[in-house]
Amino acid sequence: MASAGAEFVQGFMQEGMSFDTAMGQVGATLLKTRDDMDATRVSVDGFNGTLREFAKKMGAETTFTATQAGEALNYMALAGYNAQTSAEMLPKVLNLATAGAMDLGTASDMVTDSQTALGIEMKDMTAFIDQMAKTASSSNTSVSQLGDAILSIGATGRQVKGGFTELNTVLGVLADNGIKASESGNMLRRVLTNLTTAEGKAKEQLDKLGVSVYDAQDNLRDLPSIFLDLDNAMSRLTDKERTKAISDIFGQYSLAGARSEERFSRNAET
Repeated sequence: MASAGAEFVQGFMQEGMSFDTAMGQVGATLLKTRDDMDATRVSVDGFNGTLREFAKKMGAETTFTATQAGEALNYMALAGYNAQTSAEMLPKVLNLATAGAMDLGTASDMVTDSQTALGIEMKDMTAFIDQMAKTASSSNTSVSQLGDAILSIGATGRQVKGGFTELNTVLGVLADNGIKASESGNMLRRVLTNLTTAEGKAKEQLDKLGVSVYDAQDNLRDLPSIFLDLDNAMSRLTDKERTKAISDIFGQYSLAGARSEERFSRNAET
């Protein structure tokens, strides 16, 4: 029977081999040889060293192992990030995976795809991930569901005036109304499209209600303010008129829009 000390050494060696394999895969994805990888240096938050050393550092300072950190680096390399960008993204991916109790592959895809879809700059990614965690903890949704929603709304989410903070807030409100994940993303995308390209019945209703979607500089106003104006304007309508107005503006999402609009209005007043 192997002694406890021997088992420890064996486990340590196996972890070392797994780490080498993971970093070898990163090198292959980045089209770098072992010598290239040893010479590839990155600089992240005061750290200056090789990508291999940075993966070990993340393994020592987080709940993930160095091997898992290496695997996460490979996920980002597969997304087209170079060594420096992958290193900058690594702590953010590990934080999101921890906050959302997600596997690293899912967290990596969510971070990289969201950054691309919303056009988020690298310097703002930590704030974006923190906002997702905050929204998930304060509304009836999860980090994973928020990620699905954001990927469903896609580049249309860039139109939201308040950026990813307002986007998360709105998705949190929808979640509290029972509309989550891709369903909420698709709904919000349709709502934004209807508001920003209002024509026909939608435009007639907005004009009739006196609600402006754009400000004096022709920029989209924030959604809570738009819905607050809608709520105030429709307060004088009968139930039948209100239902028709919402249906004309939001189409097939009229009922969901009606419920959420009231929540948006209350948020705008507080």
